Amino acid sequence: MFIVLMVSCTNDDINYSQLIEQDGMETLLMEFENESIDYQLLEIATDTLRGSNTNIGLLDEKMLEVYEYDDAEKLEADVNAISEDGYSITYEENGSMTTTNYSWVSTPNFYLYQNTIIVFIGDDFTFLSILDPL
Repeated sequence: MFIVLMVSCTNDDINYSQLIEQDGMETLLMEFENESIDYQLLEIATDTLRGSNTNIGLLDEKMLEVYEYDDAEKLEADVNAISEDGYSITYEENGSMTTTNYSWVSTPNFYLYQNTIIVFIGDDFTFLSILDPL
């Protein structure tokens, strides 16, 4: 069973260095296979966050954006950049703050899982019940 922390619930006690040592993408895909969840790695790329991006297509044309990190500071910076409601991301660049606002087509859901941040946009409570126990 997976344990996922909602990114919007920032926790100062998270050990990002420990998370970086884990391979969240590999574990996520193994869990999908164990649960017989059909998925497909997509050729499209997104740049919502600064980690290395892989997109996963799932049932009913759902998509997960998965961002992998090999640097604890970058992972922590991205976690802290996401607003509480998920509709904006703010980074410090060259001494000033830069905010990107998003008009998602549905509710944004961000999950911190091992060395990855998983993004799912949607209100599909059946599908979210698959991600919540991660």
